[in-house]
Amino acid sequence: MSLTACQAQPRARKQHINFTALRPIPVTLPFSVSCLRPFLVAKFFEPQRMLSWSLTHPGARVAQCVAWIEVCNTDLPQDTDAASYISRRMVEANLSDAVTLVTSRDIRRHHVSQSIIEDDAATCLTTAGLSNGERVG
Repeated sequence: MSLTACQAQPRARKQHINFTALRPIPVTLPFSVSCLRPFLVAKFFEPQRMLSWSLTHPGARVAQCVAWIEVCNTDLPQDTDAASYISRRMVEANLSDAVTLVTSRDIRRHHVSQSIIEDDAATCLTTAGLSNGERVG
C-alpha cells in the first residue's frame, strides 16, 4: 500500500498498552524478555530482519536475539578497546550472535510498550537511558 493510499484510509481504532504502568496485562509479545544484570535480552520466536547501530553486528542482518549490555565508567576506562570488551562479554554470556546494544541505564528499569491498530501491532523494548554523564568527543 502506498503512503497516499494509506493516508486516504479512514482512521482505524487504535489501542496503546504501556506495560510498565499496567502490570499484569494478558498480552502476547512478539518476543520473550529476560533481564539478568548486566544483560537485557529480547529473543524473537522466529528470525527477524534487523537494522541497528550495534557495536558488534552493525547494519542490516537477520537475527533472533537483541541484547543490551549495561556498562559503567569502570567497565570502559579510556584505554579500553570497547568493541573487544563488549564482544568478550557477549561470548561469555553465550550471546555472541545477538544484535548487541550498549547502555549505561540500569537495565532493570527497561520499558515495554505496544500499540495495536486493527490487526497490526508495534512493540518496543527500550532502556530509555538518554542521559550522558560523560562528555563524548
